[in-house]
Amino acid sequence: MEGTRDATCLFASISRDRGAAGGFWGCAVGTYRFEFDYDEFAYLIEGRVEITQAGVEGPPLVWEPGDMIHFPQG
Repeated sequence: MEGTRDATCLFASISRDRGAAGGFWGCAVGTYRFEFDYDEFAYLIEGRVEITQAGVEGPPLVWEPGDMIHFPQG
């Protein structure tokens, strides 16, 4: 991991059963490893992200403003 993992998060809404939430998230420039124990859907507003999946060969997925992405659980 490189960079300072100083992520910020603001939940704008959470369902009554706490099964779904929506909000805003941001972090500093760096290289990070994430593992999701839930499905994550995200829409990029600003910046640029290169995503590589552990153990997968090939070029990274490039994510730019206006793109939406799904990170499946696990």
